[in-house]
Amino acid sequence: MEDKKDENVGFTPNFQTVSKTGPLEKALKKAKKGGSPNSSSGGGSNVVAVVALILSILLIAYAIYLNVQLSDANEQIKKLTLEAQNTETRVDEVEEKIFKTENKLSKQIKLTDEKFARLHEKQMNEVEKIKRTVAHKADRMEVASVKERTKEIISEVGSVKNNLTNVGGHVQKVDTKVKEVASKVEQQQKELEEQRKLIEQNFHNINATRDQLNKTKDVLAKVKMSIDRDYYVFQLSKVSGIIRVADVGLRLKKIRLKHQQYDIEIFHDDKKMKKKKVEVGVPIFFYKDGYRKPCELVVTRVEKHRVVGYLSVPKVKQ
Repeated sequence: MEDKKDENVGFTPNFQTVSKTGPLEKALKKAKKGGSPNSSSGGGSNVVAVVALILSILLIAYAIYLNVQLSDANEQIKKLTLEAQNTETRVDEVEEKIFKTENKLSKQIKLTDEKFARLHEKQMNEVEKIKRTVAHKADRMEVASVKERTKEIISEVGSVKNNLTNVGGHVQKVDTKVKEVASKVEQQQKELEEQRKLIEQNFHNINATRDQLNKTKDVLAKVKMSIDRDYYVFQLSKVSGIIRVADVGLRLKKIRLKHQQYDIEIFHDDKKMKKKKVEVGVPIFFYKDGYRKPCELVVTRVEKHRVVGYLSVPKVKQ
C-alpha cells in the first residue's frame, strides 16, 4: 500500500492545454490592458461592432423565442375555442334530448287524460240512456195500468149486467143505471185514451226537442272550439337554452338588435325547425300533429339580450 501511495504522489499527468481564447476574448483583453497606441482606436471599433452583433443575435433569438411562444399560445387558443364549440354543441344536443323526453312524457299524460275523459263521457251517456229507458217504461206502465183498470171496470160492469138480468121489476132501472155507468166508463176510457195519446205525443215532442237542442249544442261547441285559441306569452334569452311554452320548445340562437331581427329554433312533435333573420312582428306558422289549424309564433319586441312575444295554439284538435 505504501509503495502504491508513493507511486501516485510521484506521478504527474501530462495534459495538453488548449487555448480557448477567441477573437472576442482577445479584443476584450486588449481593451482592458490599453493595447498599443497605434491599435487603440481600431480595437475599440471592433469591440463595439462585436457587442452590437451579439446584441443583434440576442434580439433575434429573443424574437424567435417570442414567436414560438406566440405560436404555442395561438395553438392553445384554437384548442380551447374548439373545445368550447364542442361543449356548446354537446349542451345543445343534451337540451334537445331532454326536451324530446319531456315531450314524450307530456304526450303520454295527455293520452291518458283523453282516454279517461272519453271513458267518463261514455259512462255518463250510458247513465242518460238508462234514465230515459226507465222514464219511458214508467210512462208505459202507467198507461198499461189505466187500461187494465178500465178492463176491470168493464168486466165488473158486465158482471153486474149479468146479475141484474135475473132481477124482476128493478132490472130495467138497474139496467138503465148500468148503461149510464157504462157510458160514463166508455167516456172515461175515451178520455183516458186521448190523454194517453197526448202524453205519448208530448213525450215524443220533448225527446225530439231535446235531440235538436243537443245537436245545436254540439254544433255551437264545434264552432266555438274552431274559433278559440290559447295564447302564451314568453321571454327568450340565449343563456336560457330551450324553454317550454305549452308543449312547444323554443331556443333563441342570435339577436340582431340593429336590424330588429333574431334567429330561433322551434321543437315540436320530435321535429326541429330553424328560422333565421326573422323581423319583429312577422308571424311564424307551423302545424302540429293532429291539428288542422296552424300554431302562430310572433315576437313583438327585440332587446339587447332577449326577445318577447307570444305563441298562439288552437284549443282543440280537428
